[in-house]
Amino acid sequence: MLSYPYLFNNGFTLYKDFVQPYPPVLVLILAGLYRVFGYSLIALKIFTWILILANDVLIYKIVKKVTGKGLYAVAAVALYVFTQPFLEGNQLWFDLAIVTPILAGAYFLIAGKNARNLIIAGISFGLAALTKQTSGLFLLGGAVYLFFTSKAFKKPAYFLIGPAVLGLIFVAYLAIQGSLADFINWNLIYPFTFWSKFPGYVQMNLTNYQMVVLGTLLFPVFAIIAKNYREIVREKRYLLFGGFLTLAIVMVYPRFSFFHFQLALAFIAVLFGCLLARFKFSPVLLATFALLTFFVIVLPSVKRDWGTETRFWSRDELEFAGKVAGEVGGGRVHLLGQPSSVYVFSKTLPPKPWLDGFGWYFEIPGMQDAVIKRWSNNPPEFIIWQLPVEGNWYDLGTYRPKEITDWIESNFVKKEEIGKGIFIWQKRN
Repeated sequence: MLSYPYLFNNGFTLYKDFVQPYPPVLVLILAGLYRVFGYSLIALKIFTWILILANDVLIYKIVKKVTGKGLYAVAAVALYVFTQPFLEGNQLWFDLAIVTPILAGAYFLIAGKNARNLIIAGISFGLAALTKQTSGLFLLGGAVYLFFTSKAFKKPAYFLIGPAVLGLIFVAYLAIQGSLADFINWNLIYPFTFWSKFPGYVQMNLTNYQMVVLGTLLFPVFAIIAKNYREIVREKRYLLFGGFLTLAIVMVYPRFSFFHFQLALAFIAVLFGCLLARFKFSPVLLATFALLTFFVIVLPSVKRDWGTETRFWSRDELEFAGKVAGEVGGGRVHLLGQPSSVYVFSKTLPPKPWLDGFGWYFEIPGMQDAVIKRWSNNPPEFIIWQLPVEGNWYDLGTYRPKEITDWIESNFVKKEEIGKGIFIWQKRN
């Protein structure tokens, strides 16, 4: 959320000069935000909080639209408020950024099937798909829903006009920049071919705690559905939200974490409010759910995270970046084993192309040779090399690309240690 906009603002072409494995909307918005307010933590926080508050408003409006009752809309928002921030949601990532446009699209999809609402819904889903590519599933789901509820192609056509125009503009932009092939590779081909074969890339094994949390979240919705499923399957909007929740859960793949689960949390809240208004639910079960939510979700998060520093923006990281800036003096530097936020804090730039240090990036056949070839024409002046931690060769923090490290050892000289286990290497004369 720092380095991608920073590189873009410093003349790096999306996809061609640095790997950005998502479509560009969020990065472009953040690039504009930082141009106006600087690379400020409070600016990033306020932007994130605005998205979360917008989600609260949209959940309220969706449930109020379906049920006609503000009380149940408030109940849905309450569930979201008392789960989302405590389940890794108080941070900005692509999975949080797509929640707002998808909720907006869902609202206009049920607000009335006139051309205006359908076009706005389509544009909203299109913006989500240009933020994270798997959100394209919602475009497909929305089109299928409109076709089967209207039995005609006219309404799905209205719905798809906006995304088609946005897509054409984006493709034209990529073609002009000369990065269309790079976008297709990094956003579509590589994730579905090479990355899924890399050991450790797919991580869908849940911990016992994560399973307990999921059980707690899904308990009220599944309990109501199990008791009243015959009536629910006749309610088209409930089927729509259930389908969207299913898509949101599918989108968690290939690595489960709750910051990837943000969209599913929103639709759990929507379904909870809608079903609560439509069907009876025991006050005892509601009280049990509230207590479970507090003790299983809220309390552990508060105990673990209260008072801790912002991830990737701690005093130690800022001090280390200051050391890097003092050592390299504004020269090009490649970070090996360090977070890319160091580029921003030290006001340095990497060589082109820049790839984050993930094994699934560098182990694509021929990738390291291609990087070295481009670096050789304009090599970095310094390498900041952190010794790997113990672990499997492919683990984050352990992995080091062999051809890249061999090239560094042949063309750079190891200098002083500037941090614990972190050494600076300088280009040979």
